[in-house]
Amino acid sequence: MIRHNLKYKLLALSIAIVLWFYVNKGYNPIVTKEIPRVPLVPRKVEPGMIVTRMPKTVRVVLEGSREHVNATAADVDEMLVHINLRGKGPGTHKVPVVVVPPTSYAGLVKATPEPREVMVTIVREAQRTMQADVEFAGTPPVGFRFGAPEFTPPRAVISGLPDRVSRVNRLTVTVEPAQLREGVIEGDFTLSAKDKDGKEVQGLRINPAKVHLRLRLEQVPATRVVFVSPNIVGQPPFPYRVSEINVKPQVVTITGRPERLMQISAVSTQPLNLTSHTQTFTQRVAVSLPPGTSVADARYVRVTVRIESPAESATPQTESPKQ
Repeated sequence: MIRHNLKYKLLALSIAIVLWFYVNKGYNPIVTKEIPRVPLVPRKVEPGMIVTRMPKTVRVVLEGSREHVNATAADVDEMLVHINLRGKGPGTHKVPVVVVPPTSYAGLVKATPEPREVMVTIVREAQRTMQADVEFAGTPPVGFRFGAPEFTPPRAVISGLPDRVSRVNRLTVTVEPAQLREGVIEGDFTLSAKDKDGKEVQGLRINPAKVHLRLRLEQVPATRVVFVSPNIVGQPPFPYRVSEINVKPQVVTITGRPERLMQISAVSTQPLNLTSHTQTFTQRVAVSLPPGTSVADARYVRVTVRIESPAESATPQTESPKQ
């Protein structure tokens, strides 16, 4: 009797299991679902290499029970779709796509990328070391100017695609007069890579990204335009003589304290010795500046000395007409 009942019990259990699979398959069947645009991530890129061309997204086909497929699709942000670029140097490579489903559904859902392989182009990264510079977003107070900037560190390294690195003309920080505190601008400023037109070049790495800047405000010295007087030493050997002296430019602009400039109406040149000259000549001569002044434009002038011989300086006589 017990054995007879055992057979019925085993039969009932088998029927229950079959019914469970049948019902479960009806309510939770095996399905496939396509996710059209899943971000593709490059991983393990070799140092000094940059990926310049690759698909941004791929399709992923999920296969499994409807419950698990729908749950995986809803949690697609946790899915990792990547390519492994370890050991890949400059050039174009065909690389397999790897899909890692969310951890909760690993082994329960089959994820297949479409396409299964992608083409990837890699180039070697370019680098340049550049001096930091200041770009002013305004003007200093009237009568003042900004002094020489003090950067720490004074240089930075820009890295990126070769064509972008080559476009960089200046590496700057931007300051505004409103940042002045007791005549000084000081702080940490972010560096920006600019091209020759002053536009920022995007997609570059700058190391360090920030530099410390100290910038002092200086009083602008007064200016005055004065004549240049050549400092002539000696005379040409006899019988030659100087007939004319020209200076170009005839005036220069000097800077200094106002009370000092009021005392100066002309400046001289360095000595120009004529004792060995017998012909007209032109010579570049430095301007000699009075103490406490500096020149704002030309540091040198050109002095032309016209020298004549007795024959050249003789005045020709005109004969009287015959009667």
